[in-house]
Amino acid sequence: MSTVGIIVNPHAGKDIRRLTSAAGHTSDAAKVGILRRVAAGAIEQGAEHLLMSADTHHLCERAVEGLGGSVEFVDTRLTGSRLDTVNCAAAMWKRSADAVVVLGGDGTCRDVATGWPDVPLIAISTGTNNVFPSNIDGTSAGVAAALVATGVVPLSEVCRPSKRIELTIDDPTSSAVAHDIALVEAALIGTSFVSS
Repeated sequence: MSTVGIIVNPHAGKDIRRLTSAAGHTSDAAKVGILRRVAAGAIEQGAEHLLMSADTHHLCERAVEGLGGSVEFVDTRLTGSRLDTVNCAAAMWKRSADAVVVLGGDGTCRDVATGWPDVPLIAISTGTNNVFPSNIDGTSAGVAAALVATGVVPLSEVCRPSKRIELTIDDPTSSAVAHDIALVEAALIGTSFVSS
């Protein structure tokens, strides 16, 4: 069954930087509109099934209301944190989604790649920092994902691996070792400050 996954981060593009800098804002209404166009494009292009993230703002549910098609919400325990995105991506990997469309910024894309390291991803920018995702139309993203999912367009012809920086962090105060990734860049900062 050709399956397109759709993940949205309801918190992307809404942090404190709206108040402290000239960062843009993507409202819930705008995200619902983009999600609806992604879902409609995928369904109309022949995706047999949509796997959508559940989220604390119910954006996906609102987006597909009355749309039709085979839609399923990924059943993961919601925490209101980045773990929702990580867990949803891992669940879509386990369910063998053929392509995934993600709405968020650099952090959201990083979280998806944490849950599914080799995810076939179309990233739509709705976050604060949008170096990794692109500003593309939702309908086009849904159509493209469905073309890959249905096998009309081979993934190998339209997809390329992205840079992935793997980090290992040793905590000298304990025996703990943390592993993390970055998709854009990683920096070691000698001081502690908010958002570092």
